[in-house]
Amino acid sequence: MKMHNFNAGPSVLPQEVLKKASEAVLNFNNSNLSLLEISHRSADFV
Repeated sequence: MKMHNFNAGPSVLPQEVLKKASEAVLNFNNSNLSLLEISHRSADFV
């Protein structure tokens, strides 16, 4: 059974969001760079 959290704090993220985030950690927007390697000030990140 899948749990649901309706509290004001952190909640469960949809599987689609988790999948996309995990892919971005390896290759962000097909840039061949990890999301963790890109500056938050770069055009790719914004």
